[in-house]
Amino acid sequence: SYTQNILKILDKNKAKATFFLLGKNAKRYPEITKKIQQNGHDIGNHSFSHKDMHKLSKEKIDKEINKTQKVLTDLLDTVPQYFRPPYGNLKPKHYPIVKKYLKNIIRWKVDSDDWKRSSTKESIVEQTLNGVKPGAIILMHDISKKNQEAVEIIIPKLIKRGYSFITITELLKYQHQQKKRSS
Repeated sequence: SYTQNILKILDKNKAKATFFLLGKNAKRYPEITKKIQQNGHDIGNHSFSHKDMHKLSKEKIDKEINKTQKVLTDLLDTVPQYFRPPYGNLKPKHYPIVKKYLKNIIRWKVDSDDWKRSSTKESIVEQTLNGVKPGAIILMHDISKKNQEAVEIIIPKLIKRGYSFITITELLKYQHQQKKRSS
């Protein structure tokens, strides 16, 4: 229900996002997965079961990523292009495994700390609003009511400050255009 409510908040604010999905959740909730895409949001691979990649063998990393790619590709009729490693943990020696399946490894600039048990709606809002800068990727999760309530506050406040909410695809295109203009 949190994902569906966040989709409503994004739609209400004409905001886009990128959802990095666990393969096991996409498989369990195919309709929500399809709705994310139908609403114009990007979907990326976040592994199958959210295991720390630092603790896995190359074979297990490959399996986690490949299994999720198959689930998402079958559900969406499109191949995800982005990977966000669980906990942000991925060793450079493992990049070739990811690159076999995905174009980009995505990390964040602002961690809302919404995943911490000790966080509150207010602390999530404060952490996010204080950390955001132009072009920043904000890490947030759709795992609790406090997170959903924080999103409901954060998006309008940042829009008032002149920020836009776009997908990773749009952000990368924009960054590429900026590099071309400056060279």
